[in-house]
Amino acid sequence: GFTPDTPLRDDMGALVSALLDGASFPGTVADDFAEFEDAAQSPYGQIFVFWDIPADKCPSADCGLALAALDAQRGTDALNKSYAFPPEAPLKYREIGRSECSTSWGRSCFNCATYPASIGLPIPDESGMLPMYLEKLAREPGATCRCYKKGRWQFSVQCKAKRSQTLFESCQFEEPESEL
Repeated sequence: GFTPDTPLRDDMGALVSALLDGASFPGTVADDFAEFEDAAQSPYGQIFVFWDIPADKCPSADCGLALAALDAQRGTDALNKSYAFPPEAPLKYREIGRSECSTSWGRSCFNCATYPASIGLPIPDESGMLPMYLEKLAREPGATCRCYKKGRWQFSVQCKAKRSQTLFESCQFEEPESEL
C-alpha cells in the first residue's frame, strides 16, 4: 500500500498526530500486510471492503499492477509523491485550516485511499476521508464486505457498532459458511 516514508512509522501515535496537524511526508509503496493483519486481530471487529475493479474501468490489461510495482521499485525520491491525510482532516479533527497538501492533493499528494488514482485507477471518492470513502466503495457494484474480529472471519453482526453504522449499512456482507 501507499504509506509515508518516515521514522515516525515506528511511533504511530506521533505519526498520526503529525498527519492530523497537516504534515506530509515522502510517500512510498510498501508491503503493509502487517497493518491489515493487526486490524483483523481487533477485539472490536473491523469491516473490510473488497472491490475488484471491473476490467472496463482499468487503464491497462493488468489493471495498474505494473505501475504500482514500478512505484514500489522507484524508491521515495524517484516516486515524487507525498503522503498526507486529506486536507480536510486537520480542519475536521484539529481545527487547523491548512495542510501541506492543500494545493497538491490528488496531483502529487495522496493517502492510501487516493493513491490508486495516481496510477489511473478509479476511486469512489477523491476526498480520501476514509469513512466516506469506504462507504462509497462498499456501494460500488460487485463490492463485498467481511467482518473480522480477533483474527477470524465472523458473521457480519459481530461488526455491527455505532462507530461504523453507516459503513455497516452500506455493505453487502459475505458471510462465512459456519462459525469459525
